[in-house]
Amino acid sequence: MDYIFKSISNFQLPFTTDGVSVVNMPFGTLESGTRKSDSLPVTIHTYKTDQVPAVFLKNHVLKCKILKLPGLAKVLDVIEPSTDKVYIITERITALNSLDYFNFNENALKLGIYEIALTLNVLHQQGKSLFGALCLGNVYVNSKGEWVLYALELSTSLNDTNHFTSNIQTYNDVVRGYDDWQLGNGSASNIDSIQLANFFNKLLTNRISSSWKPVISQLAKGQPGAIGKLISKMQTDAENPLISIYDNLKEIHIKDSADKVMILSNIQQKITADDASFQNCTPGFLEYLLLPELIQCLQLLAATNQPISSQVPFLGTIFHLTCSDSPIIANEDVFQNQIKPLIFQSFNVADRQVRFLLLLHFPKFMQKLSASEVADKIFPTFIQGLSDTDQVIRLQTLKNVSHLIGKITERQLNNDLLRVLAKTQVDKDIGIRTLTILIITKIAHKLNKSNNRSTILATAFTKSLKDPELKPRLATLYGLEITLDLFDAETIAQRILTVIGPGLLDRNKQVRTTAKKVFQMYWDKLEEESASVVEEDNSTFIHTEEFEKMMNDEEDGKLINGFIQSVKLSTPTPTSTPIILTEETVEVDPWNSAFDDEEFDDSWNVDEPQSRTTKTDTEVKSFGFKVPVSKSWNDDLNEESIESETARKPLTSRRKPLPRQNKPSILGKASAKPSILTRNKSSSPIVTSSKNIKSATNIPSKMSNLVLDDDDTEDGWGDDW
Repeated sequence: MDYIFKSISNFQLPFTTDGVSVVNMPFGTLESGTRKSDSLPVTIHTYKTDQVPAVFLKNHVLKCKILKLPGLAKVLDVIEPSTDKVYIITERITALNSLDYFNFNENALKLGIYEIALTLNVLHQQGKSLFGALCLGNVYVNSKGEWVLYALELSTSLNDTNHFTSNIQTYNDVVRGYDDWQLGNGSASNIDSIQLANFFNKLLTNRISSSWKPVISQLAKGQPGAIGKLISKMQTDAENPLISIYDNLKEIHIKDSADKVMILSNIQQKITADDASFQNCTPGFLEYLLLPELIQCLQLLAATNQPISSQVPFLGTIFHLTCSDSPIIANEDVFQNQIKPLIFQSFNVADRQVRFLLLLHFPKFMQKLSASEVADKIFPTFIQGLSDTDQVIRLQTLKNVSHLIGKITERQLNNDLLRVLAKTQVDKDIGIRTLTILIITKIAHKLNKSNNRSTILATAFTKSLKDPELKPRLATLYGLEITLDLFDAETIAQRILTVIGPGLLDRNKQVRTTAKKVFQMYWDKLEEESASVVEEDNSTFIHTEEFEKMMNDEEDGKLINGFIQSVKLSTPTPTSTPIILTEETVEVDPWNSAFDDEEFDDSWNVDEPQSRTTKTDTEVKSFGFKVPVSKSWNDDLNEESIESETARKPLTSRRKPLPRQNKPSILGKASAKPSILTRNKSSSPIVTSSKNIKSATNIPSKMSNLVLDDDDTEDGWGDDW
């Protein structure tokens, strides 16, 4: 009655279906979907009660709820929303017959048979049940590439096989028309063994070696223990590494870190030694079973600070499986979710071995990265390789520059990259210098035209044409030939022809021949542009005779004669008239009258007196011309009287006799008696007035009476001054 309650209460199914991957089966339909609670990919099996015998549907639903064994498809939920429909939700599985299993390699097919044999063995020993319906249509593949069994319509207990024996014929009637679901005849006790032999023969038709025939014969006869013997035979098969790898991966989750590293190291060595066994495996085995364990082991080594040398083999194996020229794992989702984060992390590792691995696989994974990812997460660390001290790293980095173009920003291309290429162009290695000019040629069409592209290219080509080695020079001429369409006529005329010109005189014949060919290409383009130039309508034709006249000395003679005549006419007639002051003016200081005023107010608010303009100019005659002369302000001073008085009465000083004693050094500490010239005397302020100026004549007489007292102690300076 539970399903009635769910139907009445408008029960919502806990999953969604894509609606396009519906596969019809003998007992129902199968389609992919997603669980709503956690977006887990699932497979929805839908059964209609009016199309499936009740005995089969009831037994199948019951066994799905009871049997939870490895090797059986994992059942997540059983939903019965109504009386006419039943939903069984399992992990995401795919029917084997819907895959191209004929293209699986032999080892992959044997691994699948081995997994089915293990499931039957577990079902017999732990579940105490038989499967009873082993056929190609009831074998599925889960997301990890494991072969699992589903469809328990005939499954029954080993102690009570009545359900199988009574319904086997009905089952064959229902699946009639479905070749992959037809079952063979046999008793209940050995039916699984017989069906496994038929399954083995169908998958490996004409590929069964003689060593396997005895085991297959025992299975076909239904002998007791035949399934166990098949399992043992496969486990000891040295030619199939997939079986041992699968056994190790099944139990790796219970191993400690050291054992995990050891197991995965052995697997890595097997892949490196021979990867043929890993080609065309069951989808999901490498992608979601092996690869995640290799990546986890690599991260474990990095987290425990293990040497880089122990990490490089794992990284190389991962890149070989996913990023080689013919990748074994070509799944796009695997690259986006597992490999891309690993690439970003590896570019930040400062180790040359890691960087070399990245550069070897760079062209392949660059195609799968977006432009923003390359510009933000790859380019900043990638470009550092061009400045590496190791020549191999620089060369490999330079080879991969062309793969970046189109996915980096315009600034990174026109600024950052060109700046580094300018350094590699003068590298000490010939190969790097040659490759640099080839890279510049390859990215030339991507450079920004408004960023002086032609100038940049011309400069780069000029520098490489001067290289002392042959290869860079030839590479430059090759670049000029490729980039012909990037230069306009003006640039060709002004820069490019001068770049190619030195190559015509090169000491190598091949360079000269190539330079001549390239020069002719540019010359032809220049002539084509020249033919289309629009001429000026008012242009005049100038004869060469006119240039000869301009160089004639007769023209210069006429100019000289004319110049001499003009000099004679402009020369003035000299006279003997002396310089005579025709007019004298007295300079008046406007400040004197202001200071002589009795009501003079010595405050900051005094208005500045207005200056009176007087005529201070005089005129003199010189060679018959009148020349204005401005007198100086101090012409009124009687300099002659001052000089005469001073000359008559020289300044003298009277010295006191000094006692005879040793003169102390100038560095001594004896205190010197201050001289009269160094004493502080109060002096009255000098008043600038006309009266004071007139009294200046008495200064020499007063100075002559000064007596300078000699200092009593010797200070090291002479007294004669």
